[in-house]
Amino acid sequence: PLKPPSNGLTLVLEKLVKLRLTWKLDKRLSGSSIIDDPFNEVLDLFMRDFVDTWYQDISTDEEFKYEVRRTIQAVVVNLSAKLRDVDFIALSTGQLLTDMTSQLRIFKKTQERLRVFNNYSVQDEIRVFFELENQFKVICTD
Repeated sequence: PLKPPSNGLTLVLEKLVKLRLTWKLDKRLSGSSIIDDPFNEVLDLFMRDFVDTWYQDISTDEEFKYEVRRTIQAVVVNLSAKLRDVDFIALSTGQLLTDMTSQLRIFKKTQERLRVFNNYSVQDEIRVFFELENQFKVICTD
């Protein structure tokens, strides 16, 4: 005997719901468990504190939370892959070190110039910093 179509449709929907609840995420992000395990713990806390807290009032559907986590993990995986190609020794000993030293030198000169004033604002400090930066032909990228 054939079952009525509604029962078959009900069974299919029940199986689909079960499939949706068994989403799997690849927890490997950087290829190193020393990095991946703590990052996944932080991500769990982020999801709990910054997504679950408001999303539970909107819906019980888990797909959104799954997609948020999957997207964050995809960003981390791609960033990790790009960072593997960076020569950090050349970066830290090259232009970055020169730029940092120049910025610190300008900051020190800014402090020296403003020391004569007893009362100055943050805006004064910023103005003097950029004046000195322009004077020394050093461009701040911030």
